[in-house]
Amino acid sequence: MKIIILLLLCVFLITIQAQQKFPIAPEIWSEPVILDTVFARQWQEAASFTPNIDTAYYEGGAGIYMSFKKNDKWVSRVKLNSNINDQDIAYRTPTISKNGKRLYFSAWKGYGGWDIWYCDRDTNTNDWGISHNMGNVINNSWNQLFLYEISKDTVFCLSQSSTALYTWNNQKNNWVKADSFWYHDLGIGDIKGIAIPSNFKKIYYSRSIVYNPPKYWHNGDILVTYWDTTKNYWGDPYSLNINTIPKPYPDSSRYYGGGEFYPWISPNGKILIFTKYDYDDTTNSSPKIFISYLLVDENGIPVSIKDEHLDDTLATGYNLSNYPNPFNNTTKISYSIKEENFVKINIYNTLGEEVAVLVNEQQKKGKYSVTFTAHNISSGFYFYRIQVGSSYQAVKKMVLLK
Repeated sequence: MKIIILLLLCVFLITIQAQQKFPIAPEIWSEPVILDTVFARQWQEAASFTPNIDTAYYEGGAGIYMSFKKNDKWVSRVKLNSNINDQDIAYRTPTISKNGKRLYFSAWKGYGGWDIWYCDRDTNTNDWGISHNMGNVINNSWNQLFLYEISKDTVFCLSQSSTALYTWNNQKNNWVKADSFWYHDLGIGDIKGIAIPSNFKKIYYSRSIVYNPPKYWHNGDILVTYWDTTKNYWGDPYSLNINTIPKPYPDSSRYYGGGEFYPWISPNGKILIFTKYDYDDTTNSSPKIFISYLLVDENGIPVSIKDEHLDDTLATGYNLSNYPNPFNNTTKISYSIKEENFVKINIYNTLGEEVAVLVNEQQKKGKYSVTFTAHNISSGFYFYRIQVGSSYQAVKKMVLLK
């Protein structure tokens, strides 16, 4: 009887939380774009990257795959070996450790349903070794669906019922639950992925949302929670400005609109990569991997992409600037690219909304300039972003004074 009451309470809490409308986060992200054509194929989701964003591990619909950068280009996906992809067992949601030497994933085997397993990199074969179960503290009869490593001895685990933080105890030679998020939004509902920047001041995560009328379960919205120094705990959740807004069908009988989930954040917290479903009123698309850039942080400060954590991913030979700045109605944006590639230059307002596309074409190596004329927009801060294939990206601020 107690179990039945507990289950009913769980359903009630999940339903209430799922229908909650979250305020928009103070931080602002750029319009999401597909990371690369390699990640635009059928069924690409739950991607996890090495810190320099040069190797990706992800679920490919029929197992776990990897892609890596070669000469600034992403190579076609490669399926991982049979220590991870046993043809008779389902595998999903891989995450790579901070040092790139341990791969975690969820597999349909172990203590019942989905369990968390891991493989270590074999230095002799330069490939992934035998898989190991994470043990009966982390794994149990409930489905364990996702694990995120903060350090080798501290991990988050998402199960079908809750989210928990575990630490390794040397005396017990086992994992110990350090914190349960049952009473925080992070632990209620269908959580799909966790990501934390290196400063540990916020957590990005995704969970399913019910929209009112609740006739359609939105796949997921990416939320962020900030560390509350007064409570010494995680604060209220906020929704990111890049989440898809569901739209009703013409007869208003149900909703469609896709969703965002399984976020991955760069160590500096400035690049967000995630799985995105796009739906329209006639078709359902498979998940693909998208990328977005932080334009304004939670303190209202404009952000530059270039950072010490990513210097070695931004090759020399590129440039981006504008003059005059501040400007009155018209400014010239100058840029250079070191090789022929597809170039896109967008203008965003402080809400992360795109106000103009100045360049969207294949261009040869060289120096270029384009004029931006501020038609029908008000004075204030604006951001211009250049994307050169998958080789280079940068965001800069300009001020319009009328």
